[in-house]
Amino acid sequence: TNIESLRLIPSISSLENLAYDDAMKEEIAKLHGRKGLRIAEHCAAVSYVYKLKYWSNNHRVIGYFVEPIEGNRLPIIVYNRGGTGEHFRLEDRHCFMRFGRFVDLGYAIIASQYSGNCGSEGKDEIGGSDVDDVLNLYGILQNYPRADVSKIGMVGGSRGGMMTYQCLTRAPWIKAAISLAGSSNYYRLFE
Repeated sequence: TNIESLRLIPSISSLENLAYDDAMKEEIAKLHGRKGLRIAEHCAAVSYVYKLKYWSNNHRVIGYFVEPIEGNRLPIIVYNRGGTGEHFRLEDRHCFMRFGRFVDLGYAIIASQYSGNCGSEGKDEIGGSDVDDVLNLYGILQNYPRADVSKIGMVGGSRGGMMTYQCLTRAPWIKAAISLAGSSNYYRLFE
Protein backbone atom coordinates (compact mmCIF):
# COMPACT_ATOMS: atom_id res chain seq x y z
CA THR A 1 0.00 0.00 0.00
CA ASN A 2 1.01 3.63 -0.34
CA ILE A 3 1.53 4.24 3.35
CA GLU A 4 3.75 1.16 3.62
CA SER A 5 5.87 2.42 0.70
CA LEU A 6 6.31 5.74 2.50
CA ARG A 7 7.20 4.02 5.79
CA LEU A 8 10.06 2.22 4.04
CA ILE A 9 11.76 5.49 3.07
CA PRO A 10 14.80 5.82 5.36
CA SER A 11 14.51 9.60 5.89
CA ILE A 12 10.95 9.32 7.25
CA SER A 13 11.07 8.64 10.98
CA SER A 14 7.30 8.53 11.58
CA LEU A 15 4.14 8.69 9.54
CA GLU A 16 0.54 9.25 10.55
CA ASN A 17 -2.51 8.86 8.33
CA LEU A 18 -4.72 11.88 9.05
CA ALA A 19 -8.37 11.01 9.43
CA TYR A 20 -11.22 13.21 8.37
CA ASP A 21 -13.09 12.49 11.59
CA ASP A 22 -15.80 14.28 13.58
CA ALA A 23 -13.30 16.51 15.40
CA MET A 24 -11.80 17.62 12.07
CA LYS A 25 -15.27 18.25 10.61
CA GLU A 26 -16.23 20.32 13.63
CA GLU A 27 -13.07 22.42 13.42
CA ILE A 28 -13.51 23.05 9.69
CA ALA A 29 -17.22 23.85 10.06
CA LYS A 30 -16.46 26.35 12.82
CA LEU A 31 -13.71 28.10 10.85
CA HIS A 32 -14.86 27.74 7.25
CA GLY A 33 -18.58 26.97 7.25
CA ARG A 34 -20.46 24.75 4.83
CA LYS A 35 -18.32 25.63 1.83
CA GLY A 36 -15.22 24.57 3.78
CA LEU A 37 -16.88 21.31 4.73
CA ARG A 38 -17.74 20.56 1.09
CA ILE A 39 -14.14 21.21 0.03
CA ALA A 40 -12.72 19.10 2.86
CA GLU A 41 -15.13 16.21 2.35
CA HIS A 42 -14.31 16.12 -1.34
CA CYS A 43 -10.57 16.09 -0.60
CA ALA A 44 -11.02 13.34 2.01
CA ALA A 45 -12.86 11.24 -0.56
CA VAL A 46 -10.21 11.48 -3.28
CA SER A 47 -6.90 11.64 -1.41
CA TYR A 48 -4.59 10.12 1.16
CA VAL A 49 -3.38 12.63 3.75
CA TYR A 50 -0.28 12.02 5.87
CA LYS A 51 1.58 13.91 8.58
CA LEU A 52 5.21 12.88 8.73
CA LYS A 53 8.46 13.47 10.56
CA TYR A 54 11.54 13.29 8.41
CA TRP A 55 15.26 13.74 8.92
CA SER A 56 16.88 16.99 7.81
CA ASN A 57 20.34 18.11 8.93
CA ASN A 58 20.43 15.48 11.70
CA HIS A 59 17.14 16.43 13.32
CA ARG A 60 13.47 15.68 12.70
CA VAL A 61 11.16 18.07 10.91
CA ILE A 62 7.39 17.84 10.60
CA GLY A 63 5.82 17.81 7.16
CA TYR A 64 2.73 16.80 5.23
CA PHE A 65 2.13 14.66 2.17
CA VAL A 66 -1.17 14.57 0.31
CA GLU A 67 -1.74 12.42 -2.76
CA PRO A 68 -4.67 11.38 -4.90
CA ILE A 69 -6.05 7.89 -4.34
CA GLU A 70 -5.98 7.22 -8.09
CA GLY A 71 -3.05 7.43 -10.47
CA ASN A 72 0.63 6.64 -10.73
CA ARG A 73 3.69 8.67 -11.72
CA LEU A 74 2.19 11.66 -9.96
CA PRO A 75 3.50 15.15 -10.68
CA ILE A 76 4.53 16.87 -7.44
CA ILE A 77 3.99 20.28 -5.91
CA VAL A 78 6.34 21.27 -3.10
CA TYR A 79 4.38 23.75 -0.99
CA ASN A 80 6.37 26.27 1.06
CA ARG A 81 4.32 27.78 3.86
CA GLY A 82 4.60 31.40 4.87
CA GLY A 83 5.33 32.79 8.31
CA THR A 84 7.55 31.56 11.09
CA GLY A 85 6.86 29.80 14.36
CA GLU A 86 3.13 29.37 14.88
CA HIS A 87 2.35 32.30 12.59
CA PHE A 88 0.86 30.93 9.35
CA ARG A 89 1.78 27.38 10.32
CA LEU A 90 0.33 24.47 8.42
CA GLU A 91 -2.39 22.66 10.34
CA ASP A 92 -3.90 19.25 9.72
CA ARG A 93 -7.10 20.84 8.40
CA HIS A 94 -5.14 22.70 5.72
CA CYS A 95 -4.37 19.38 4.06
CA PHE A 96 -8.08 18.92 3.45
CA MET A 97 -8.73 22.57 2.62
CA ARG A 98 -5.79 24.01 0.67
CA PHE A 99 -4.39 20.95 -1.01
CA GLY A 100 -7.60 19.40 -2.33
CA ARG A 101 -7.57 21.64 -5.40
CA PHE A 102 -4.14 20.37 -6.39
CA VAL A 103 -5.16 16.76 -5.79
CA ASP A 104 -8.13 17.27 -8.11
CA LEU A 105 -5.66 18.16 -10.84
CA GLY A 106 -3.72 14.94 -10.23
CA TYR A 107 -0.83 16.32 -8.18
CA ALA A 108 0.68 15.06 -4.96
CA ILE A 109 1.67 17.77 -2.49
CA ILE A 110 4.53 17.70 -0.01
CA ALA A 111 5.24 20.44 2.53
CA SER A 112 7.52 21.22 5.46
CA GLN A 113 6.89 23.11 8.70
CA TYR A 114 10.63 24.00 8.67
CA SER A 115 13.12 23.50 11.50
CA GLY A 116 12.21 24.98 14.87
CA ASN A 117 8.54 25.39 13.98
CA CYS A 118 5.40 23.65 15.20
CA GLY A 119 7.10 20.69 16.86
CA SER A 120 10.01 20.39 14.44
CA GLU A 121 13.43 20.08 16.00
CA GLY A 122 16.29 22.44 15.16
CA LYS A 123 16.35 26.20 14.70
CA ASP A 124 14.42 28.32 12.23
CA GLU A 125 16.91 30.55 10.42
CA ILE A 126 14.32 32.03 8.03
CA GLY A 127 16.14 31.24 4.82
CA GLY A 128 19.34 29.74 6.25
CA SER A 129 19.87 26.05 6.90
CA ASP A 130 16.08 25.59 7.07
CA VAL A 131 16.10 25.77 3.25
CA ASP A 132 17.59 22.27 3.48
CA ASP A 133 14.31 21.15 5.08
CA VAL A 134 12.60 21.83 1.75
CA LEU A 135 15.41 20.47 -0.40
CA ASN A 136 15.53 17.25 1.65
CA LEU A 137 11.94 16.51 0.62
CA TYR A 138 13.39 15.53 -2.75
CA GLY A 139 15.02 12.46 -1.18
CA ILE A 140 11.61 11.31 0.01
CA LEU A 141 10.15 11.80 -3.46
CA GLN A 142 13.03 9.93 -5.13
CA ASN A 143 12.27 6.90 -2.98
CA TYR A 144 8.51 6.95 -3.45
CA PRO A 145 7.37 4.87 -6.45
CA ARG A 146 4.26 6.95 -7.21
CA ALA A 147 6.19 10.23 -7.48
CA ASP A 148 7.31 11.46 -10.88
CA VAL A 149 10.48 13.34 -9.96
CA SER A 150 10.80 14.66 -13.50
CA LYS A 151 7.68 16.78 -12.83
CA ILE A 152 8.21 18.79 -9.66
CA GLY A 153 6.89 22.30 -9.20
CA MET A 154 7.17 24.55 -6.18
CA VAL A 155 4.85 27.20 -4.78
CA GLY A 156 5.22 29.46 -1.78
CA GLY A 157 3.75 32.64 -0.40
CA SER A 158 5.41 35.37 1.66
CA ARG A 159 8.24 33.64 3.57
CA GLY A 160 7.44 30.55 1.48
CA GLY A 161 8.08 32.63 -1.64
CA MET A 162 11.50 33.56 -0.29
CA MET A 163 12.15 29.87 0.46
CA THR A 164 11.15 29.12 -3.14
CA TYR A 165 13.70 31.65 -4.43
CA GLN A 166 16.39 30.08 -2.23
CA CYS A 167 15.54 26.58 -3.47
CA LEU A 168 15.65 27.68 -7.10
CA THR A 169 19.30 28.67 -6.69
CA ARG A 170 20.21 25.17 -5.51
CA ALA A 171 17.82 22.62 -7.01
CA PRO A 172 17.85 21.84 -10.73
CA TRP A 173 15.01 19.34 -10.17
CA ILE A 174 12.45 22.14 -9.76
CA LYS A 175 10.77 22.44 -13.15
CA ALA A 176 8.38 25.34 -12.41
CA ALA A 177 7.91 27.71 -9.49
CA ILE A 178 5.42 30.27 -8.23
CA SER A 179 6.28 32.85 -5.57
CA LEU A 180 3.36 34.79 -4.13
CA ALA A 181 4.50 38.01 -2.41
CA GLY A 182 7.88 36.48 -1.66
CA SER A 183 10.49 38.92 -0.39
CA SER A 184 13.74 38.80 -2.34
CA ASN A 185 15.65 40.93 0.17
CA TYR A 186 14.92 40.28 3.85
CA TYR A 187 17.44 42.89 5.02
CA ARG A 188 15.47 45.63 3.29
CA LEU A 189 12.17 44.13 4.42
CA PHE A 190 13.18 44.39 8.09
CA GLU A 191 14.53 47.92 7.57
